[in-house]
Amino acid sequence: MLAMNCPLCRESTSTEFFTIADVPITCASVFATASEAKHLPSGRIELANCAHCGFVFNRVFDPRLGEIGAEYESSQAASAHFGGFARSLAQDWVTRHQLSGKTVLEVGCGSGDFLRRLVECGVGKAIGIDPLADGTGKARMPEVELIARSFDVTQLGLAADAVVCRHTLEHIQDVHGFLLLLHRWAAADPRRVVLFEIPDAERIFAERAFWDIYYEHCNYFTEQTITNAFVLAGFEVTRAARVYDDQYLIVEARARSQAGPPSALLTQTNLLTKYREFADDVRVAIDACQAALRHLRQEQRPVILWQGAAKTVGFMSALHDPTVIDGAIDLSPHRQGKYLPGSGLPVYAPEELRRLAPKFVVLMNPVYLDEVRARIAALGLAITVYPVNALLKSSFVAS
Repeated sequence: MLAMNCPLCRESTSTEFFTIADVPITCASVFATASEAKHLPSGRIELANCAHCGFVFNRVFDPRLGEIGAEYESSQAASAHFGGFARSLAQDWVTRHQLSGKTVLEVGCGSGDFLRRLVECGVGKAIGIDPLADGTGKARMPEVELIARSFDVTQLGLAADAVVCRHTLEHIQDVHGFLLLLHRWAAADPRRVVLFEIPDAERIFAERAFWDIYYEHCNYFTEQTITNAFVLAGFEVTRAARVYDDQYLIVEARARSQAGPPSALLTQTNLLTKYREFADDVRVAIDACQAALRHLRQEQRPVILWQGAAKTVGFMSALHDPTVIDGAIDLSPHRQGKYLPGSGLPVYAPEELRRLAPKFVVLMNPVYLDEVRARIAALGLAITVYPVNALLKSSFVAS
């Protein structure tokens, strides 16, 4: 089950450069008790770089572990900032690809939030496929159909004009096999378009954002390697762009008649050197974060993280010290009152800040800085908000 060969090009020329041991096998699940959260099985991350195509992947990822978990809650719909981005993306895709009145299929749809946005932007019918698909408690639309199963050969006959796949490919171990299957679906009608959104790993490596590395993310794509992946599977990439403050990559493609090699493969020498520098710098960054958080706690407890989901789980897993943080705030009511995997950190609603009375909040995603500061001000509180990136500086001093 281990991906010792590159899941993109199948070559056995990868070299490990970054390791984290004993990480929670889920980053988005939440648990009813701290004990459950702390006793979740753990996995291991060994990021490797393929010398043949440049791809980065966790070569010891075991998909069987990924099936273990509790309530999977990954929606960001509670954030107005993220909601605005999702609406803008849906409208852009509907407009530029003339999807008004047409049928769109989403692979990895979750609870169908984005499908509903597509319908609001003019799509006639929206079909979602996801083994964890669940519309319970969500606003229903007659135009939206959710199918609780994986996308496989039995789904190739589904009639649609476009496939959407957002924040799913980084979870799929067999990248090439999945894209080949999708190519079979797309090649059945040359007018079909394939629309993907994935995390941009180039930003993760450039910013030393170790909190964006989780067990569930077995793949880490850059613009070059995602293009290689699509070309190898027989697609023509018509657009690749960075969005959402360069945190995500958008890829749009159509099926070619046959597969072919990437137009340009990256070399191992430059990439492996870069990734080893990342690993060295992250070790220093983790030490800097631990020192900064201890300094904040000496100033005043509690110290709270803003975000009770994946980034916080990744952050705490890398720190390996649950004592430096006292809890997390999250906008999602589905996470509030629950506990995060591994650390067992409690998740609170923003209103709980009045009771907790922290002096400092560390924001796990700087893109939400204005939104978070406005929410805290609306609560009538004076709290200093530090973006997590600020903790990486060895000269960090609380103001």
